[in-house]
Amino acid sequence: MTSRRRYMGADIDLVLKGELDITKFCATRSVSPRTAYVWCLERCTSPEQREKVKKMMQEYFATGAGLMEK
Repeated sequence: MTSRRRYMGADIDLVLKGELDITKFCATRSVSPRTAYVWCLERCTSPEQREKVKKMMQEYFATGAGLMEK
């Protein structure tokens, strides 16, 4: 585990609990959404949490977030 991720553990736990929006986490910590989702998956403690994170990840990327318009 990198030291940067170690200090964000409490915030990642808040994202997993649904108390902190992942987009706010990404903005305040200067982390890409893809990286944030991977970190959340690594900190999941139950299969239910993993499924929740996977669903959030699919919804986020299905909206085309982060893509530039022409």
